[in-house]
Amino acid sequence: MMAANLFHLHNQKGGRMLKNTLAAALLLSLTACGTIFTGTSDNITVASNPPGTKVLMDGLDMGSTPVTFTAKRKITAPTLMLRKEGYRDRTIQMQNEVNMVALLDILFWPSFIVDGVTGGLMKYSNTTYNIDMDKATH
Repeated sequence: MMAANLFHLHNQKGGRMLKNTLAAALLLSLTACGTIFTGTSDNITVASNPPGTKVLMDGLDMGSTPVTFTAKRKITAPTLMLRKEGYRDRTIQMQNEVNMVALLDILFWPSFIVDGVTGGLMKYSNTTYNIDMDKATH
């Protein structure tokens, strides 16, 4: 009889533990909605007139125009610098905005932190740049 009671008690605790584990798994599956559904980077395309202009993003060489590169999303949008011999440098501040999918994080607030760290909280509002370079004056 005592063994049966212990077995019943063990099953009750095991059932409660299983329910708690499943509830936790469900909550975790809702975390970081921006990261899960829209990723943490965007493809940025830069074209220029004239072509062959060097593109730097926050000082890192991304190639020469026309160029498409992957930019990790950040809370603070990066700066593009375009350089070509015989032309004036152009500086463009990229623009970002709140990723509306990340608003689902309201269901589980710690996921705001995850989306903030991974970049899923924001997205770049403009992913294509067509830049006319100005000739340098000496």
